[in-house]
Amino acid sequence: MALMVPQPSSRALLAGLTAASIWGAMYVVSKAVMAVVPPLTLLTARLVLGIVAIAVIYVIDITQTRHAIRRNYPVVGRLRYFFEHLGGFFRQYFFAMDREELPFNRAERSWVYRAAKNVDNTVAFGSTRELRDGGTVMFVNCAFPVLG
Repeated sequence: MALMVPQPSSRALLAGLTAASIWGAMYVVSKAVMAVVPPLTLLTARLVLGIVAIAVIYVIDITQTRHAIRRNYPVVGRLRYFFEHLGGFFRQYFFAMDREELPFNRAERSWVYRAAKNVDNTVAFGSTRELRDGGTVMFVNCAFPVLG
């Protein structure tokens, strides 16, 4: 039997070629710039550019009125949303599941946050609850289900 080798998609090839092009171009540009601009000046320019970018993010966070965390903790408050997004991947292996925390678990907190922001807070089919315990109410899509 022949070995099946997965073929990369055109999007993956395009992304790889783009990354290689940018990497190669940056090498050529940095080599040419370093010949003209002293490295200390280039380092200072990068530092100033970073400070300006953080200052712009700070002003945006202070003036916006949508997210209280970003307003109270500018720049650093943005990390909460990043870590909240990554939390599902980390909880899968290391931390507590969505319904194991007290007094309010992550599923309840998520529902309250969505309800407070007037976002759709309906829960889709499926469950993260333990359904094998005795006395659990179950809805079965059958007129006369056989349980047991």
